[in-house]
Amino acid sequence: MTTLTMARKDQISDVWIPLTKREADTEPDFSSAIIWTGEPVPHVLANSNLHDSELVQWIVQLFLEAEKHGLNKDMPSDFRFKSKFDGRYFRVKRLRTESGFKLFLRAIPERPPHVDQLKIPPAWRALQLDSSLLYGGLLVFSGTQGQGKTTSASAVVRSRLEKFGGNCHTVERPPEHILEGVHGKGVCF
Repeated sequence: MTTLTMARKDQISDVWIPLTKREADTEPDFSSAIIWTGEPVPHVLANSNLHDSELVQWIVQLFLEAEKHGLNKDMPSDFRFKSKFDGRYFRVKRLRTESGFKLFLRAIPERPPHVDQLKIPPAWRALQLDSSLLYGGLLVFSGTQGQGKTTSASAVVRSRLEKFGGNCHTVERPPEHILEGVHGKGVCF
């Protein structure tokens, strides 16, 4: 595993922060934070390879910004915000687990990718943009967390609107990718 420093901050895709109960309040346990960069093994903040205090401060700042945007430390939360100091969008999810609350922050692109940008077999790409689906059909995206289901579905919506036009209504909570607006010949609400 390579050393994670502030220089690689833009490679961080997910941050997981345990929240521990201290008296009447829930506090983040930054020393147990786990960071994913797309490598097979995540980085654990408590490990010796994370000495970059600037990176630790970045994670603390991200948490503080999430708090300002609606994070309630004592209840489940699920929302998206744009970091003022980082410039990226993040999805924040606060979940109750057997061992207590956990906070998940996932970096999300400002605009969904095009189907051509997805790392999928060409045959799947062609199927997702096939004009025969204009007359009905269903695409199902399934997989475990962090495998690209929402990114793939958003890419299909964007790409089909650009290619075929029409309109699309999405129901998301929270909306991860910014799909609302005009995409080529089509529009998404």
